[in-house]
Amino acid sequence: MGLSYKYDSVIQLSKIFTYLEEITIVNHLRTWEEESKSDECKCRLCALIHLSKLAHQFAKEKNTYPKKWDEKAKLEWLYE
Repeated sequence: MGLSYKYDSVIQLSKIFTYLEEITIVNHLRTWEEESKSDECKCRLCALIHLSKLAHQFAKEKNTYPKKWDEKAKLEWLYE
């Protein structure tokens, strides 16, 4: 019997985003990197900060905003 993947169900670890939603957030991050101003820092730290803001915005739009997030997703979201 083969594996069954449910890409549109919430990932058990994060309980906030589905697999497809996380892919969408990563794609938004790629777009930010490609289209951001040349003087804007794109180092790993700044990318993580931007990623947490994207996650916060996305969660707020779909009403899955965890109360502990404030203006940006807590970085635990990445490894929970």
